[in-house]
Amino acid sequence: MTDVLAHHPSESVVRTAVNHVSNVARDDVFAANSDIIAGVKWVSTLDGRTSAICRGRDGHVAPTPGREDELPADYPRLVPSNVRPPAHWGCRSTVVAVFDLAMISEQLGERPYVRDSRTRKQREIDFRAEAKADVGEAEWKRLGEEGRKPLIKAKRDAWAEANIGRVPAGVTYDEWLRKQPDRFQDKVLGKQKADLFRQGLKLDRFVDQVSKEMTLPQLIEASGLNLKPSIKINVKGDVSKGFDEGIRETMAQMPPSVTQALQDANVKIRAGKSIVSLEPKLKGQRPRGWTEDDGTWENCGGAYDPKKKHILLGEYIENESGELVRHPDIFFTLRHEIGHAWGELEIQGSPVNRHVDLLAAFKIEVANLRLKPESTQADLAYFLQEDENASLEEFVAQGFAMLTGTSGKNSINSELQRAFSESLKLLRRFLK
Repeated sequence: MTDVLAHHPSESVVRTAVNHVSNVARDDVFAANSDIIAGVKWVSTLDGRTSAICRGRDGHVAPTPGREDELPADYPRLVPSNVRPPAHWGCRSTVVAVFDLAMISEQLGERPYVRDSRTRKQREIDFRAEAKADVGEAEWKRLGEEGRKPLIKAKRDAWAEANIGRVPAGVTYDEWLRKQPDRFQDKVLGKQKADLFRQGLKLDRFVDQVSKEMTLPQLIEASGLNLKPSIKINVKGDVSKGFDEGIRETMAQMPPSVTQALQDANVKIRAGKSIVSLEPKLKGQRPRGWTEDDGTWENCGGAYDPKKKHILLGEYIENESGELVRHPDIFFTLRHEIGHAWGELEIQGSPVNRHVDLLAAFKIEVANLRLKPESTQADLAYFLQEDENASLEEFVAQGFAMLTGTSGKNSINSELQRAFSESLKLLRRFLK
């Protein structure tokens, strides 16, 4: 036992021991009152740190011997019926008495939940980092420790308001998790297992008969389900949790046909603090179609490398003062860069951004736009470049971003919709 304990933090050992003693004592009470207690119900913690075995057992019931027939046939049973917490080191689960098996689904009361998978210590580190990122390095130093506390508290309070709550006592971990955002399900289960979960696979199927968590291949074979398409995402460097999650949430919202096509084309996303941190050779260079006033790659949040088929995304850009600030519309930028990759895919025998119908419609609308006042043309100059192919590629990327989500760039997008209505109709048709 000493060797086993040596491999577990003291806090985990103490928690496990206390849990074991508490549940043994609780079982003794249940046994002594078996004439009124109809069974026991496994109760796990509703948060992102609960283990696979406890997620699967939550809400399962073990009837008192001789009263098995009282439990509704469709209600999940604890197997084996004598299993009790702790299920593993650091286990936080418990069991509660059930007095009426027939009415178990109508159990009164509430249970708390925390929609987070981090420890309290890690959350505090993240709150501090997010508060610092909001004000910038210089202002953070000027504020001092006392001045920073309200900013950190504001982050903590906002997180608590959004992620701490209560649900009816009869709600199981499986039922609770199904109502959480995809990004949280991905964090708890892993993206591919979460995909199977969203297809209807119950959490108690995620462990085998000896309560060992099943591997992804084992789950696929046992369930007969197939994984949904996805593309590789590599996030590195000093970025926020929200940036990483936002990328994955944006990809989860993509039409499955688009994601499958990008996966087949081996397109990848590389994300980091900035574009030039990902590709230092771009430093000081100007993106295609940008003027001197627009700036350089340091002022840009996204790029697409057609040779490598890499989508590059930076959380931060340089402002006019040369300070690093968060990109205000980075996930629209991500969709724009995905649009560049999508534009290279074949639709009806040719790449989207070279499709004969789209070329014809775009040329007509460009000609009409050039007859408009210079002020109107100036707003859409990015799509009126001398290089006709570059203009169409940027239009396809922007149109894709507009059609697959929302954006804060409403003024430009409204102008684009008015000027290129027919071309956008074709893009919408291609997306279907």
